[in-house]
Amino acid sequence: MEIITPLDYQTKARKRQRRSLRPCDACRKRKTRCVIKDGDGDCVHCQLRITACTFQHDPPERHAANSTTSGGVTNGTSGDDRPVSLDESRGKKRSRKESRDDARTLISDTPSIQSSYLSTSETRASGDSGYHPQHSSVVMPELVSGLAGPNPLHGTLGCMTTRFSELYGLGSDMEPILMRHRPYDPVTHEFSQKTHAIRRMLERDEGQEYPVTFHIAGDDKAVDSDPTHSLVESIEDCVRPYGPNLVKLFWRHVQPCYPLLSKEAFATVYSRGYRSIPPALLGTVYLSALRWWTYDPQLSIRTQPNAAVLRDNLQSALMSSYHRPKLCSIQACLLLLQCQPEDPLNPEHAFQWGLTCRALAIGQSLGLHQDAGSWAIPQWERNLRKRLSWALYMQDCWTAVAYGRPLHIHTDDWTVQDLTPEDFTDVDSERYLPTPGPDAIASTGMNQFILMARLTKILAAIYREFYTARTSREQNTVVLFEKARPFFDMLNTWYSSMPPTLQMNVVYRRKLCFHGFLHFSYYGVAMTLLRRLIRSTALPPRCTDDRVLCEIRQIALQTAQSAISFVTSLRPDHLEAFWFFTSPYLFSLLGSFTTLLLVTSLSSQGHHFWQETLNSYLWKLRMMSKSHEPMKYAVNRLEGSILRGLEHALAVNLNESVNDKVRPIMSSYATDVYQYTDFGDWDLAGGVNGAYDILSGIAVQPDPAIIIPPREDIG
Repeated sequence: MEIITPLDYQTKARKRQRRSLRPCDACRKRKTRCVIKDGDGDCVHCQLRITACTFQHDPPERHAANSTTSGGVTNGTSGDDRPVSLDESRGKKRSRKESRDDARTLISDTPSIQSSYLSTSETRASGDSGYHPQHSSVVMPELVSGLAGPNPLHGTLGCMTTRFSELYGLGSDMEPILMRHRPYDPVTHEFSQKTHAIRRMLERDEGQEYPVTFHIAGDDKAVDSDPTHSLVESIEDCVRPYGPNLVKLFWRHVQPCYPLLSKEAFATVYSRGYRSIPPALLGTVYLSALRWWTYDPQLSIRTQPNAAVLRDNLQSALMSSYHRPKLCSIQACLLLLQCQPEDPLNPEHAFQWGLTCRALAIGQSLGLHQDAGSWAIPQWERNLRKRLSWALYMQDCWTAVAYGRPLHIHTDDWTVQDLTPEDFTDVDSERYLPTPGPDAIASTGMNQFILMARLTKILAAIYREFYTARTSREQNTVVLFEKARPFFDMLNTWYSSMPPTLQMNVVYRRKLCFHGFLHFSYYGVAMTLLRRLIRSTALPPRCTDDRVLCEIRQIALQTAQSAISFVTSLRPDHLEAFWFFTSPYLFSLLGSFTTLLLVTSLSSQGHHFWQETLNSYLWKLRMMSKSHEPMKYAVNRLEGSILRGLEHALAVNLNESVNDKVRPIMSSYATDVYQYTDFGDWDLAGGVNGAYDILSGIAVQPDPAIIIPPREDIG
């Protein structure tokens, strides 16, 4: 058999004949042009797909263009412009048997899943590759009438309904040089085989002479497939009949500030029935919205669904989705990581870190670490991929910092371009208005997401410079401070670029203000940089440069004052809004950072100041934690772990003060601004070679009241 190459399609001097009689069965089914080269008995498409070129079936009977069935199904066209309604032009009364036969014909001819959710090119590629989805198990009667019209999932790569894709990397056994010589279809960009297909997304990978290719396979080839929709039914049962209300709450409270979904695509598919949405994504949308259950007037008077049962079903759906990498799996993982844990006092850090790693693994399998700006996919999927890429980047970086783990994403393997406003055109229908305005919620959320990604890039650079296993060995304070100067400038530049619409004094009319986590993240990055410098002062060699010490302490003082003032000034509409998953860690980090400043105090006045500051901050957190779960975690973390055992040495009072004459220092914290020179002489900086740590010469004894005897080994 002659091998057909893409050059055969492109040259104008093609020696082809058009079959004058009728197309073969396969070309008629695909509605493609049936052509044959001189001397060959089979048509070109059948040769490419290695299928039999047969003429066994008669042409289908043509139907009228405008007719309506007795069941209310209006005639329309499918994704490949084929009529899907029943022919009633003859006006004859049908029998029940004929109606049932017509219904079967409607379901079989309608591109229910393979053509409605997939592009025409995907349908062609899967039709002759040995992949045949079971329509009877996935087509639902309530979806048949809603399949007419454009489908947003046509031509996608990471959102295919019955197929999934995986990137062929440069180090895999699928040699990139060999991949460029395969006979890809000029329309579908696929080379189809019986078991799978290879899809070329870009002819030149980063300008190199080899393509970007993906492995395409059917969902039925994966392990743990769910053809009966049992997972999505179990998730819907947890919230029935309030699913649509929860989706509306998600659009109001989560999507504007954490835009991981394409609203138009999701809404179009969801309108055809909840079974059309992947179960893992559907469950995380519901679980995310449960936090604002009382903000819906119809839901607030009803009993809230059991979140624990929904979370259990969601875990099963997530595990099943790992075998079929798709963008919805990453969306589900990231949204689940933003949800509050079942027990805020005992979060599962190992599970959170493991879920982050799974999301990163799926993202790399889908090529989210690469720039997809020129790939042969719809524009809205390019935008979605870019936002998901940076959401993964933020999740990896902040989780690594919060849990003290190494970074997974490195700049050498990251080619995704920075976010721009053009990457958010599919986030919310509000942006499609003629003049949405800079004050629109969608525009505000877009600016916040872009700023958060830029801030995370600064944090990642700081982490690589100061917190890796190798860079953490340097303890020379002067050297570290010189390395830190450019990062202080970056943070100042970043903060000055924040528009007025993202300031904390903004008040929305009957809407929650979600700006809190952006500002608190800024303080978190500053504290992460400063604590590395202050930590070095408590370790040898001793810093003898008083100017450097004074400057570091002054910056740390201003940062701690500003951060604590920020926390104490949070309004109810701030606390009730969406917060990034690191917020509990940041509330705890602020207390830990204040304790570090207390331990490394250089004067008695400074030591007393940080004691009062820490006590007042703990008291404020304890009061505010009644209405804010992240603060409850911080109180438990500080009082139960970070400060436990050091109370006597630090003279920190974790209980309510019994002295009514004591004036809390936090009462005027917003107006009182301290300078480091206000703390007097450095009377605690004794010793020529000693480190700046007031606990270094104290034998810390555990409190007998809280000593827990060791548990004996069993057996």
